[in-house]
Amino acid sequence: MLVTRPAPVTERVLDACPRLRLVAVCAGSPAGVDLDAAKTRDVRVCHAAGCDAAAAAEHTLGLMLAVLRRLPWAGTTPRTTSGPGWSWRTCPWGWSATGPSATGSPGCSAPSAPG
Repeated sequence: MLVTRPAPVTERVLDACPRLRLVAVCAGSPAGVDLDAAKTRDVRVCHAAGCDAAAAAEHTLGLMLAVLRRLPWAGTTPRTTSGPGWSWRTCPWGWSATGPSATGSPGCSAPSAPG
């Protein structure tokens, strides 16, 4: 048995292991495995389909929250905005899920009512 991350398992690798019967790829697809060469040598290939689904979902939610709070711009805004008077409209900490929110954020003023 050969257990691998996404790495090339070529015909040359399979030739070097004549007693090999199983290649297990720890990834969502067996993209690096020469499937035709494995089939001709009667080597079964399996992979962990969906193994990274939870991590992908967590990363997606993290990116959504980062954009909602304008975190990608938080590092540049203090250098490009001069003087006092930041408001929730220009604050890099942006919005909460319920609306504008900058209360308690460093360098930002509390949001005022629209109007």
